[in-house]
Order: sequence, then structure tokens, then C-alpha cells
Amino acid sequence: MRLKKKIVTDAIQLENNPPESNPYHHDLYNMGQDQGLDLHMMFGNHASEPCRYLILIQKSTGKRFKIEPEKIFESLGDLNHPQREQHEAQPTQEEGKE
Repeated sequence: MRLKKKIVTDAIQLENNPPESNPYHHDLYNMGQDQGLDLHMMFGNHASEPCRYLILIQKSTGKRFKIEPEKIFESLGDLNHPQREQHEAQPTQEEGKE
């Protein structure tokens, strides 16, 4: 199965935290965990509940973005739909020049 790619732009920028700060000093509601040295993910639900949003925090800069998975999945649609695959197989004018 070939995976299709689409850029996701459904992120909402939130007020930044101070760089290199503890995210829980600025957010007393959400839970979360580190996803690497520079990425922290926060969420407001338990594993037994639907995930309504995720907050991604770049720890070095303090930048925060909120994403809502349901909206992203809706905007992506069915990327493996046969008609879409057929359309994408057609080279564009730029691709045809290569």
C-alpha cells in the first residue's frame, strides 16, 4: 500500500510559554508527556475518553500549537481513494518536463 501525503495546516497557535520552561507551570489542567528531547505533548483526556485536542510544545522556544485530531482526519478524507490515486498518477506539466 502506498501512503499518500498531505500537509496539515489545521493547527492553532497558542500563546507561547517562556523558552525552556516547565509546561506545567503555565498549564495546570492538561496532562502530557515528552515525545523527545524538544517536544512535549499535552492533552485533556484520559485514555478511556475521546481525544478532542493535543497541544504540541517545542520546549526550546516555548511555542505551542493546538491540533484537533477529528478535524484533521476530516480534512484529510480518504487519501487512498482509487479516484484520487488515479488523478495523482497524471503528471503535471512541470513533472512531465523531467
